[in-house]
Amino acid sequence: MAATRTSPVDSGNLNRAFPGSTTGTVTRRITTDGLRRFFRHIGLTPLKPPSPSTALDLSDPAGFHVAEHGGMLHPPREPCGQRQRRQPLALIHAPKGLAPPPKPVCAQRDA
Repeated sequence: MAATRTSPVDSGNLNRAFPGSTTGTVTRRITTDGLRRFFRHIGLTPLKPPSPSTALDLSDPAGFHVAEHGGMLHPPREPCGQRQRRQPLALIHAPKGLAPPPKPVCAQRDA
């Protein structure tokens, strides 16, 4: 079954199965497992998985808790060097040896 977007097991499409379900079809279970593994890999630990009817929102830090040796991921500085006073995007795991970058880096798209 090469070159198809759907699973031969349940005809599910991984692109359309987000965020998945722990009790759904095989494709939905794979999507949920992948999402949880991704969060664990980058240090985010959601308190509850997103519901299938809503998009995943990382702008609300109340939905996450700090992992061991936690740090905070803040919004980008706008304009370069001027930090806006907003809530952090998410709480992340920061290893003990991780130092902050020496200078903020700003990237802009060419118009």
